[in-house]
Amino acid sequence: MLNRVGVRFSPRASAFAKATADKSARCTTVRLRGDRIVMNNTILIIDDDPVVHHILSACLSQLGFVAEIAASGEAGLLSLKKLLESGNEPEAIFLDVMLGDMHGSEAYLLIRQIEAAAAIPVIVLSANAEKETKELYPTLNASHYLQKPFVAA
Repeated sequence: MLNRVGVRFSPRASAFAKATADKSARCTTVRLRGDRIVMNNTILIIDDDPVVHHILSACLSQLGFVAEIAASGEAGLLSLKKLLESGNEPEAIFLDVMLGDMHGSEAYLLIRQIEAAAAIPVIVLSANAEKETKELYPTLNASHYLQKPFVAA
C-alpha cells in the first residue's frame, strides 16, 4: 500500500497507520494460533524518556491499545521475548534511536533477529534530525520514522 507521499508500507504497517489516524477506532487484532483465537492490542515502547512513555501511552490508550514500556534496549528485548512467549505479539514497536545502553540501530537489528518478531512494524523515534539518521532506518526496512519532539494532537 502506498501512503500520501508514495512510500510503500506492508499491509500490517498500513493497517496500523490507518487505525491510529482514526482516533475513534478501537484496535484489537484477532489471530488464529493453532486451534485458539488470540486477541491482541499491545504496543511495545522502547525509549528511555519517561515523558515519551507518558505521551505515547496516553495516545495509544485512547485508541484502545495497551502500552508495554521498556526504558532501555536490553529491557525492550526482554519485554519483546516475554510478550512473544506469552502469545501476546505486539502490534507495533516504538523504538528510540538514542537509548542509554545501546544504539537504536543495534536494538533494531536484534529485534529483527528474533524470528517471531520479523513482521512486527517498528516505528523509529529520534530527536536527531541529522540526514544520516533519517536515511539509516529505511535501509533497515523500519516501518516508519517519527521525529521528536512531537505533540499529542
